[in-house]
Amino acid sequence: MEKLPFYKDLLSYDIFSKVYFNNHVLDYIIAILIFILATFILKIAIKITFSTVEKFTKNTKTNLDDKIFEYIKLRSGPVINPFIYLGAIYAAIKSLTLSKGFIQVLDQITLILVVILIARFVTDVLKYYVISKSKIDTNTGTPSGALYLLLPIMKIIIWIIAFLTIISNMGFDISSILAGIGIGGIAIALAAQSFLGDILSFISIVADKPFEIGDYIAINNIEGYVVKIGIKSVRIASIKGEEVVLPNAQITSSQLHNYRKMNKRRVDLTLQVTFDVPNEKLEEINNIIKDIVSNQEGAEFGRSHFAGFSDFGYIFKIVYYIIGNDYSTYMNIQQVVSLELRKALDDIKVKFAYPTQDVRVFNQTNQIKEI
Repeated sequence: MEKLPFYKDLLSYDIFSKVYFNNHVLDYIIAILIFILATFILKIAIKITFSTVEKFTKNTKTNLDDKIFEYIKLRSGPVINPFIYLGAIYAAIKSLTLSKGFIQVLDQITLILVVILIARFVTDVLKYYVISKSKIDTNTGTPSGALYLLLPIMKIIIWIIAFLTIISNMGFDISSILAGIGIGGIAIALAAQSFLGDILSFISIVADKPFEIGDYIAINNIEGYVVKIGIKSVRIASIKGEEVVLPNAQITSSQLHNYRKMNKRRVDLTLQVTFDVPNEKLEEINNIIKDIVSNQEGAEFGRSHFAGFSDFGYIFKIVYYIIGNDYSTYMNIQQVVSLELRKALDDIKVKFAYPTQDVRVFNQTNQIKEI
């Protein structure tokens, strides 16, 4: 390092000219001054950078960058300040006369600390981003959702990259390490195909989002509410009361019905009445059905037709809709419609048809006797 013009003049004083570890006392004082000055300059630079970035984020259309920037400002103590002090200490130490070996060790330690701080900074911001995008479980008050479950995997990947960066700059050949990891990965993949398949399916579920926690789904004759989406499996609280655990691979390979976005449920009803119903009452039945359905709150009448004949009576085909996706409401309205329809048909003396047969016996005089 080039010495200042007054450096030799100051060395004429005994207090500054004493030597410790190949450096004068004056050199240590200069190093301290460099540390103070570097800290000041870096803090000013960070402040100017924050001000510039803040103006930029306010002009963007999304609010996400504003939230992330505010979080970084709040976390500037444990996140940004270590960078400032590390840079100032490095500049101060480099101003001293040091051995080549010591400089190499210093560079390695500085690199390790910088990589660790960067990895910590990235994981910190990533965690805040994921939590801001995740739903909060009202029962536990903690974040939930598939993206939040991926957070540990993303953190592991970041720290693996940081580790490989450190050992690469320390002079180790990472190609052999990566080759070993590759061979080991193949062996692990062969030994845990099912587990890895579930993990890949989990990533597919996270990316495609066919359902979320709280959705009512049906898959492989199992119906219920999704209570947890895990790396290996999905837990469903079935309508029978038990909790069903399904592997992720099974879910992605099966046909799935999600009722969350269903605005209304269709009800198909088939009605049969006996052949002895007169024509005027057959015409009246459609109007009775329409009035019953239309009078139900949350029900929407579709159609009702005299559709034909069966072996036992006249057939009516009825279609109506129940607004919303709540299963209990769906069943309750169906029950009310069926009970009122039964009562209305009883009032006009119309009977439901059921499998019957008329047996006629002919006697010797060709007279018919009904049994």
